Amino acid sequence: MERYQVDDDWLEGLYAERNMWVPAYVKHLFWADMKMTQRVESINSFFDQYVHKHTHLYEFVEAYCEAMEARANEESMANTSTARNLRQIVTCFPAEELFQKIYTDAKFHEVQRECSRVLYVRCLNKKILDESVEEYELEDRVWIKPKHARKEIVTKHKTKHMILVYDLNNQTEVPGKYILRRWRKDVERKHTKVKVMYHDPLKTEVVCRYNKLMVLFEPLLSKAASYKESMDVVVEISHLLAIRLDEKIAMLDRQRQNEDVGVGTPSSLCLEKGGTKLTPSSVGQL
Repeated sequence: MERYQVDDDWLEGLYAERNMWVPAYVKHLFWADMKMTQRVESINSFFDQYVHKHTHLYEFVEAYCEAMEARANEESMANTSTARNLRQIVTCFPAEELFQKIYTDAKFHEVQRECSRVLYVRCLNKKILDESVEEYELEDRVWIKPKHARKEIVTKHKTKHMILVYDLNNQTEVPGKYILRRWRKDVERKHTKVKVMYHDPLKTEVVCRYNKLMVLFEPLLSKAASYKESMDVVVEISHLLAIRLDEKIAMLDRQRQNEDVGVGTPSSLCLEKGGTKLTPSSVGQL
């Protein structure tokens, strides 16, 4: 603009916001610091099933609602599966038992896979760096099949595995920073109780009970907010009510687990066929 002595407010505004529109014209080129508008690549492949470059604007709304409805149904089925089915413990590591209680079924399956791999890891060396820091050198056995080979071969490489380190130190508790909230099955997702075009939560029994409780407690909260003393009464009762609810929910969860074990879930049936739990000694015998 300085070269051709162009004085235009609109062009100056475009130049000031060039970081927003220039990438669209060079997206076909490779850049070392390449970026995309969507952080998660999987969501792009998900919407590719419903929309494409020839989709019209009036078709996009219907396709978007259809895609989101399918995603909401998929999440609902996964939550139901997590609530009804409980995978059995296959190793003796305390971390596996902990994640069985708090993680979703899909994520706990990944934890179990890591626990089973720990059985092939051994500690080579332990070094004390200072009073509160220790360094462990671990060796892992991996089975690979080279190209044009008929059978697999065993390779060894150094690795870091916190589950084995915890077991070596008889550590039964996992720090909270290693437990991600987004994978917990006890997290309350309030957005699932909001009615939108592709999801009507009123069709579920949980949301119907939730709405009844909201109608019941809303007048009480309005009265309690009148004075501080009345608010203190409600706060005190809410603490007692929360304790009673936790006890009741824990009892109901145990009853449901016993019922599932009695009828035989897919995971429990697999365990009965497979035999006992896996331990390093049992793997060595195999």
